[in-house]
Amino acid sequence: MRKLKVAYFRRKQRLGQLEYLGKPSYISHYANFNFHENISIGQYCRIGPYCHFDGEGGIEIGDGTIFASRVVILTSSHNYNQEEWLPYNQIDKKLPVRIGKGVWIGWGAYILPGVSIGDGAVVAMGAVVTKNVEKGAIVGGNPAKLIKYRPNLAFVDTAVAERRLFTKYKIENNIIRAGRKTNLKADLIE
Repeated sequence: MRKLKVAYFRRKQRLGQLEYLGKPSYISHYANFNFHENISIGQYCRIGPYCHFDGEGGIEIGDGTIFASRVVILTSSHNYNQEEWLPYNQIDKKLPVRIGKGVWIGWGAYILPGVSIGDGAVVAMGAVVTKNVEKGAIVGGNPAKLIKYRPNLAFVDTAVAERRLFTKYKIENNIIRAGRKTNLKADLIE
């Protein structure tokens, strides 16, 4: 029964229609993508269950980025700043979202249209990111605010240059974190 379910969700996801999908990557079969042709996902990424990526305005995700469950990325918004209709008119504002390499997005975070997140940044669970996040920054809250920076920003540059990405290491060495499910092959896109 599980195989049928996975196959159904994979067809619904239409991963082959993504602008770019770097392989290998882990993508939960419960993740949801809209406007596939505008979404680019780098290598060694992990996209958790029930994530929703709306790529109408374009989404670029760098190598090694990890999304926990229930992360939402929006790239379009209604146009309320007009004097034609209430509450908004028929024209959507479309703004791309760019997420750097080696970024960690926590459970239930929301990324709003037009946001860029720098390499090595961390977005805390439940954060609502309304503004750009700098390289190595750790942000949280609603709206997300800077909590602190990683202790060594030079390490971020080195790790990105050397492709020292956790998911890459995990795949290459068949590593499973303690207490996690052992059958990750169901979500691995090779």
